[in-house]
Order: sequence, then structure tokens, then C-alpha cells
Amino acid sequence: MIGGILLQRVSTIFYGKVYAAVDASNPTPPTIPEMLALLLPVINGLLFRLGPVLLVVMIVYAGFTRSLAADNPKKVQQSTQMIFWAVIGYAVVLLSYLIVRLSLSLIGYDITKGNSITL
Repeated sequence: MIGGILLQRVSTIFYGKVYAAVDASNPTPPTIPEMLALLLPVINGLLFRLGPVLLVVMIVYAGFTRSLAADNPKKVQQSTQMIFWAVIGYAVVLLSYLIVRLSLSLIGYDITKGNSITL
């Protein structure tokens, strides 16, 4: 119950509105498509709204570190690695999202209808 409320609050923050996937009056546990439909706005918000912001923040921070490094080659190398790993990390996150979407479509889930996932 508390987890569902927290999930709705987080998805409201990142996505703007929550699509009710589970009927609260029905005591049966939710199915996998219902759970995925509830998680999809949160995942989309984290990946496509918060992720690029964090990537830009990391690149800007690494740029400041590089500009303040002066003649210290260790700091220059550290800032270069920071940029490299920030970009690699975001690429891994995007690839994992694509792999999950591909695997869902291969096992028969219809993922083309916005936030609803149906068999």
C-alpha cells in the first residue's frame, strides 16, 4: 500500500500524471502488465527527464575540474575519465531500456499504446 502510494507520487513528479493500472477495490494481486504500466511513467521520467540533466551536470563539473586543473596532469586525466564514464553510463542506461522494450515486444506485450502494456 505504502509502496504504491510512493510510486504514484514519484511518477507524478517525473511524469506529470498517473494512469491507474490497478483497481483499488479489487483484492486480487496485479498482473505483470498492470505492474509494468504503473512503473512505465516512473522509468520514462527517470530516463528521459532526469538522466540527461545528470549527464549535463557531470560534463559541466568535469569541464570545471579540467579548467581548474592548470598543469596537473592527474586532474586533467581525472576530468577526461569523468566525462568518458558519464557518457558511457548514460549509454548503458539507454541500451538497457531498449533491451527491455525489445524483449517485451518479443514475448508478446504490446508496447506501442503509450503507457499501457497489453498482451
